[in-house]
Amino acid sequence: MRGPFALISIRGVERRPASSFEPEDGRLAGTKFPAALRAGHSAVVRIAEPDQAHAALLVRAATREARSLREGDVAVRYVPCRPDTPRFGGRGSVGPTTGWAGALIVTGPRCVTLELTVDGRRRRDVRLRLGARCR
Repeated sequence: MRGPFALISIRGVERRPASSFEPEDGRLAGTKFPAALRAGHSAVVRIAEPDQAHAALLVRAATREARSLREGDVAVRYVPCRPDTPRFGGRGSVGPTTGWAGALIVTGPRCVTLELTVDGRRRRDVRLRLGARCR
């Protein structure tokens, strides 16, 4: 984790073959999109405008079962739990970092650019190679 926000396992996703990002049986292809944020911070991940017609985020409970881009989100705001918040379904507290499972769905292999803002400050864009080169 560099800084207060991290997208976890992104580089491993980029090694998957292009075929794993092709829609199958009428369902859009996707990838897990785990994230973590330290307590006391906030972050926003937004799919860049040109990519919004081809990708959506599924992080909130209301979007987890989305089957179309329209049912997903183009942006998600992450606000961590307080460190003393009871752990979900287990013993102890959440601790200093809150994690989200989430997913990203796409209409096919492509490069997707994510705009990242942490604590109100724009950070460097994240470019994801999802079965296609980024130019």
